[in-house]
Amino acid sequence: MDDINKLQGTWNIASLELEGVKQPDGAFHGAQITIKNDSFVTLSMGSTYKGTFTLNSAATPKTIDMHFSEGPEKDNTSLGIYEIDGDSWRLCLTMTSKSRPKSFTTSPGSGHALETLVRTDSSSEAKTARGKGEADTTKVILADIEFAPVPELQGEWMMVSGTRDGFPLEAMMVNSAKRVVNGSETIVSFGGQMFLRANVKVDKTKSPFEIDYHNIAGMGAGKTQYGIYKLEGGLLSLIYASPGAARPKSFDTKQGDGLTYTVWKKQQAG
Repeated sequence: MDDINKLQGTWNIASLELEGVKQPDGAFHGAQITIKNDSFVTLSMGSTYKGTFTLNSAATPKTIDMHFSEGPEKDNTSLGIYEIDGDSWRLCLTMTSKSRPKSFTTSPGSGHALETLVRTDSSSEAKTARGKGEADTTKVILADIEFAPVPELQGEWMMVSGTRDGFPLEAMMVNSAKRVVNGSETIVSFGGQMFLRANVKVDKTKSPFEIDYHNIAGMGAGKTQYGIYKLEGGLLSLIYASPGAARPKSFDTKQGDGLTYTVWKKQQAG
């Protein structure tokens, strides 16, 4: 059986590494790739990516080119290498780099992502659970909250700088970060990989303005994070606490405080 036939079906992402940094399981929970003929559909934390791919199974290592036709990476092509062993599929792909990986490793500044996927039919399990009356906890959590779009936060933003727990984010993370606000929903991704999806509620009667993230996908799914924000000189500054922690009172951070502080610049349309 040739490799394109071996890849047919649905695969769950079991592990993910970005530029040498292993990502926590919650960052890609529920992410899947479905292969049908030479087409793929990727569901990653609330976003859908579609396209076609080409394989060269005669190369060493074997190569894959993924051409995106729909979704956040539309019109981009990711160059990679792959190996498949039964129900396990490993991919090393370009994110910000234009050079195809040569091995199944990533390192700081490489611009590469390493994914391990496993074949699954778990979607049927989820449907069965719903059929037995399992509650949709996302809807329960959000049911009594009134969300409203914040006009000045709408659109697509690129990260200017960021710190986590008092430590600066790596340049790769900053350069590949994207924040898309549509209505009351915010989606944050790094290198095309969804990191956070949340419904957001703000209170501009407070000083500084308060912002609550009601996470519906990503690391904090089902939990709320509290923060503050300001918009000055075309830059959006946000600082928020870990789930369950108290709201920060200022835009100051220090090592060990558990806060995430990011600054964003809005992308101009067209």
